[in-house]
Amino acid sequence: MAQDEGRLGRISIPKRAWAPPGVRPRALQQIIRQSSYVLAAVAPEQGLMTSLILPSADTVMMNLS
Repeated sequence: MAQDEGRLGRISIPKRAWAPPGVRPRALQQIIRQSSYVLAAVAPEQGLMTSLILPSADTVMMNLS
């Protein structure tokens, strides 16, 4: 059996924006991080795979199975 895990997510990065003269565009003040956790186990000899996509990787989430 093989196991792997990963964290996928996005980070909002404030960027430059066009605005007419005299108007100041709104800019994000905080970096927002959103992540999902993906865990997978594969048994190639049996041809089986199972995976979990979780909002967090804490004890409660790990004990779901």
